[in-house]
Amino acid sequence: MILKAAVARKTERDLDMTSFAFPNAYLETDVPPRSWPWTGILSLVSLAGLSCFGLSVLFLHLAPTGYDPIRQAVSDYAVGPFGVFMAIGFFGGGVGVAALGVALLLAASPSRAFNVGTALVLVAGISLFLVGLFPTDLEGSATTFHGMVHSVLSQVVFSLGPIGMLLISFCYGKRWFGVSILIYAVTGAFLAVNLALSLGQTGIAERFFILFLLCWWLTASIRAFRGRLPA
Repeated sequence: MILKAAVARKTERDLDMTSFAFPNAYLETDVPPRSWPWTGILSLVSLAGLSCFGLSVLFLHLAPTGYDPIRQAVSDYAVGPFGVFMAIGFFGGGVGVAALGVALLLAASPSRAFNVGTALVLVAGISLFLVGLFPTDLEGSATTFHGMVHSVLSQVVFSLGPIGMLLISFCYGKRWFGVSILIYAVTGAFLAVNLALSLGQTGIAERFFILFLLCWWLTASIRAFRGRLPA
């Protein structure tokens, strides 16, 4: 007992000397370090921008625009008296997706697939923002420069964005990746059947895919805000 007490006193004395000599020394624990605050701020910006996009599209579906949501694209809402609301939606969505891309890039993941995916999401967000500056050409109307630019930027959003999302989903886990693959397959099959049979229901397929993209972006923003990023 005397020996144990002496060892305990010596250990306590050594710890006191260490604290005096190295005042900034600390013991390693299992508590993760606090994430960089910009990640949380950008996640909130992403949530606000994406909410703006979703609410704008919802409002335009309820407003008397005269467009057919089953046959016509969402971009058609940018043409006409309600066009300013669609432009605001594009701007908000673009800022939201771009902010999400930067927030995920700040995670500094060692996975190359994750970093490439976030870069592609960032490019898609910038393209979506620019879409608001170039209204589309309505079906059957003459082709214009701003209509061609709109088409190119839209293809970037609908191609690079989903590729980046797949890479990120792969890093998040099998469930995210599996759901993303399933949605892409269902949407692609519907579009293929629609074109093959000339059903004229491209609008509804596009809206289904946009809804999936919006839900994915919102979920990723919430996870980034909460610090639940792939290691």
